[in-house]
Amino acid sequence: MIKFYIPDSIGGGGGEKPQQPENYKPLNPVERQQWNNFLDYLDKRGVGGSKDLDKRDQSLGLQYMKGYKKDNPDFSLDEKDIPRIQYDQYLLRKGDSYPTLNSSELQYVRKGLNPAYMAREVSPIDGWMGSITSKLYYPTAKRVGTGGKDYGTDFEGFVKPLGLK
Repeated sequence: MIKFYIPDSIGGGGGEKPQQPENYKPLNPVERQQWNNFLDYLDKRGVGGSKDLDKRDQSLGLQYMKGYKKDNPDFSLDEKDIPRIQYDQYLLRKGDSYPTLNSSELQYVRKGLNPAYMAREVSPIDGWMGSITSKLYYPTAKRVGTGGKDYGTDFEGFVKPLGLK
């Protein structure tokens, strides 16, 4: 069973497949968890999802990211990673494939996600740390019952042992 990371309200989104960012590679589970932690930080400060982040003349999102990095030296992401994250989020929610999952595995992961998560609006791949991007969490996975295990943002580790083709 995959558990949705944080409640979202149903939103729009979708549209044409965006162009893959140059030198794209999906985030690994550690980077995904770091991103989720950063979004929690924004949320605790009342700015996660705020339209103030969309004011391009202020770059507030990047200021928060730099402040978070200063307080959390192990945080390995920076503004150059935002297009990767935006593209990842599109692929997970709306894309036909995801680089580290086969199509059956991607469908299995999606079936376990909250419909509100899947319907949430995805950001254009614009590298901007705006209101939409500030709410794009990665899903977390957890097996429940006997021998249950928390996979965190390692959804590949959750689904790969199932041997889906």
